[in-house]
Amino acid sequence: MIYLDVPLIQTHDDWLSAAECQRILSLDLRLSEARVLYGSHDVPVKSNVRRALTHRFHSDTPKEVLDIENRVAEFLRVPQRDFLEPGIFIKYRTGDFFKPHVDQSSSREKFGSVRTDTFIVYLNDDFEGGETFFPNYSISIKPKSGMALHFKYGYPDQRLNQTMIHSGNKVTAGIKYILTFFVRDGSFTKEHRKQVFY
Repeated sequence: MIYLDVPLIQTHDDWLSAAECQRILSLDLRLSEARVLYGSHDVPVKSNVRRALTHRFHSDTPKEVLDIENRVAEFLRVPQRDFLEPGIFIKYRTGDFFKPHVDQSSSREKFGSVRTDTFIVYLNDDFEGGETFFPNYSISIKPKSGMALHFKYGYPDQRLNQTMIHSGNKVTAGIKYILTFFVRDGSFTKEHRKQVFY
């Protein structure tokens, strides 16, 4: 379903099957408190913008997730496979949230590329709250198990990109699980991956 053409916000129902979602949820992953980089010190600290547990896949990416990464790259017609950042598994417990933010990083100087797209796959829906909300467009996406959300912010007009502020509303009951992928406009190497905290 297309909610907005420009900037693009769209969902795809049943992008993953129930069995595929369950396989991801069954993985034995090492989760840590969400972190972000602040300022120019490149020191990851716990975020007050977000509360969640995360696992960023690096060299330990299991086949189940690699298969999905490849599907995302093909689905979005990513020019090269390494334009896609490694996937992130995120667990939002009751009371967890992600305050309004933009995903486009100002990391071209550091990495030689910036993010242009976000692709989120909701792995379950047996919880309350947790909608993905775009306040500038009054669009609220209610998670459904297996559904994918794709939105773009890699337009030449930076003012347009900055309108793509969004939040992960607080989970009011239960636990929300997602997989998130970011597309970049250039290669994202293994060395780059080691420098990213999320």
